[in-house]
Amino acid sequence: MGEKKTPKTYSDGDIVELFARDRQKAFKALVGQYARPLYGYIRRMLVDHDDTDDVLQNTLIKAWENMGSLKQSAALPAWLYRIATHETMDFLSERARRQHVPLDGVDLAAPEEIEQAVESDDTLGARTLAAIQSLPKVQQAVFTMKHFEGLKYREISQITGTSEGALKASYHIALEKIKAFLREKPAND
Repeated sequence: MGEKKTPKTYSDGDIVELFARDRQKAFKALVGQYARPLYGYIRRMLVDHDDTDDVLQNTLIKAWENMGSLKQSAALPAWLYRIATHETMDFLSERARRQHVPLDGVDLAAPEEIEQAVESDDTLGARTLAAIQSLPKVQQAVFTMKHFEGLKYREISQITGTSEGALKASYHIALEKIKAFLREKPAND
């Protein structure tokens, strides 16, 4: 009588197949399973909650509009992250254009980590985040997907359309730049 009904989970294949029969049900399943991880991914690059919500909404709208073009269920996560990446980069480019600031200077930190660093006076964490923010936008995106999201190079390649070799090089260069940043700007004791 007082039992809570757990929401039904769908496989990626179920969502893709369901889209042909019942778009709204498929979209509801897609949002239920991917909205939270996509939000986290976007938020790590944008920081601001309202901006993240806007970009997530645009991402989901694009997914709704183009879902019929997706044929392989295995491609669903990469396809969604690719849309989210493009929407995030478009948002950052537009914001930079409006503010007349170089895109490489746009703040792309993880807000939870900034808050934790400030609250715990974690100088190393704050410095590391500053180092990540100093990276060019593409390296920030690759670093975020690999380090924070835990995606494999193959998955990042599907999202970005970049070869795995180029992604490995970009990630390695990002790591070297972060290390150099931390060496050049030691913590104030």
